[in-house]
Order: sequence, then structure tokens, then C-alpha cells
Amino acid sequence: MAALAVVVLGLTILSPVQASDADVVAKMGVCRLTTPARNAGLQHLLHDTCAHTARRIYAQLGAAFPSSSGAIDVRIVEDPDQLHETAPAGLRLPEWTGAVAFPEHGLILLPLYRMDGSVHADMDVTLAHELSHMAFRQASGGARVPRWFSEGVAILQSEGSSLERRGAIWWASMVNDISTLRDIERYPAGGANAERAYAQAAEFTSFLVEQYGWAGIRRILHEVRTVPFEVAFRNACGVSVAQLEARWRRRLFAGSSWLRELTGDTVVLGLAAFLCIMGFRIVRRRHRRRLAEMEAEERAMDRLISAIEERSADAEQPPRDRDRLN
Repeated sequence: MAALAVVVLGLTILSPVQASDADVVAKMGVCRLTTPARNAGLQHLLHDTCAHTARRIYAQLGAAFPSSSGAIDVRIVEDPDQLHETAPAGLRLPEWTGAVAFPEHGLILLPLYRMDGSVHADMDVTLAHELSHMAFRQASGGARVPRWFSEGVAILQSEGSSLERRGAIWWASMVNDISTLRDIERYPAGGANAERAYAQAAEFTSFLVEQYGWAGIRRILHEVRTVPFEVAFRNACGVSVAQLEARWRRRLFAGSSWLRELTGDTVVLGLAAFLCIMGFRIVRRRHRRRLAEMEAEERAMDRLISAIEERSADAEQPPRDRDRLN
């Protein structure tokens, strides 16, 4: 799907279209999608997310699917700075926000470009993430829940499992650098920190779904409407958040304990240093090989220049007597 996103987005941006500042509005599934006229091709890319993925998201959370088409206002803006201009009055967004949902206003804002200026090629995934937030609020009745829970569910519903994410969390466990869920509740102060915190939230939520299924998530969301989250969690799962987190950590550390026991923390760090050294040696070897190639090229060039100079010198010599007679 990501590859399709790149192709469609590329065609949308690079194809010649008539200049127009007007917006194009289309109703599809649960979304009322508004895009700049020259980016109208995005509607084809996001159709399945609005019409089909949204139904799965709402069903998994036990949320009532909006009955009328276009119930959620989804607006595409070209510049991330426009998020602040388009957001409902009185609401201030974090500077690093890449997309945002306002469930209480039935509004989702998606930028065409990321904060670093690159094209937002996975907008279908991002839209699914924000739709999860919309359904989550509907299912929970807007009750207060920890950030790790809402973000973990949204990542899981939009991205599914990720080997890259699991690998990052596994390595963090190897070097004893796993945060607690309580730490994740403090909103990260930047994009990189947010990604790491959300990856851990997603992995714990994945473990939660593995243990209790989406039915467990639905029970929590139902319970949290009337009781605090910690009570709702225990009522739905039979254990506290801390107990389940401890179980998850034991399994996580057990997966890396064989290497830890075999090597110890010092050797693990030594292994990292070894890999750095090997990388340096590879780069240095490539550099030496390139220098050798450059020296060979210079020698060949010197030989060519010498040959040209010799020919020039012969041409400048006065003709011999025999040559004059002929």
C-alpha cells in the first residue's frame, strides 16, 4: 500500500494540471474529504481507507459507525503550518504535529508535506491512525485514558505489527533502556522521542490484544465510560496495568536473556563497539581502494600526457638531411 501511495502521490504532484486555488470535496465512506484542486488525485488513494478500513477500525473498538456518508470532515492541507491555521479556534497544536484529529469537532487535518519538507507518501496509514482516534473517543465516551493506550491502539490499527518496531524495542531491552508506561504518559518533547515512546506503547498494546483479543479492548472502552481507567482495566482483564506490564517485560527480557547471559552487559556494549570498528574498517578499506584506483588513473593519465608531449617534441624537430632531399 505504501508503494501505491508513492506512485499515486507522485502522479498527483507531477502531472500537469490547471492552476486553481479552489478545493475539491468528495464524500466517501465515513469521510467528507476536502483537497486542493491540484491534489484531487489523493481522493483515489484514500477511498479504501475511508470506506473499508474505517469500518474495521470502528468494529474492532465497538464504536457505532457513523450512519451518514461524510460524517467526518477530513481536510488535506499542503503545508504543515496550515494545520495551525485550519485547527478550530482556541486550540494550539504541538510544533511537531504531522497530522491531528479533533474528535469533538468531527475533524481530521492531514498535511501533504511533512515537517522536514518531504512528501507525506503514507497518508492512507496516517488517515487510518487518525480515524482510530475518532472511533476511540466514540467508544470510550470521551473518557480520560492514558496516552499509551489511545496511541498504542491507533498505531496497531493503522500499521499492524512491525518487525522494525519490535527490533527497536528488543534492542532497548538488551541495554536496559525500556521506559515504563507511566513515563510514556508524559508527552515527548520532540518527534524522535515521540516515535520511540509510541513504538513501546504499540508493542505493549499488541501484547494486550494477544492476551485478551480486541474483545478485551472493547471491554476496557466500555468500562471506562463509568469508572477510572485503572479500575476499568482490571474489570476487563482481571489484572492491573502494572501486573500486565510486568508480565510483558518478563517475556521481553526473556527473549534477550540468552544473549545477555552468554555475554553480559559489558560484552554487549563491546559488541556494539566492535560493530562500529568493523564499520570504520570497511569504510577505510573502501577509501584505500578508491585511492588506489585514483593513483592508477593518474599514472595512466601521466603516461598519456608523456606520449602526447613526445609526439609534440618530434613534430617540432627540424627535418633531417635525408628528409630534405626527398
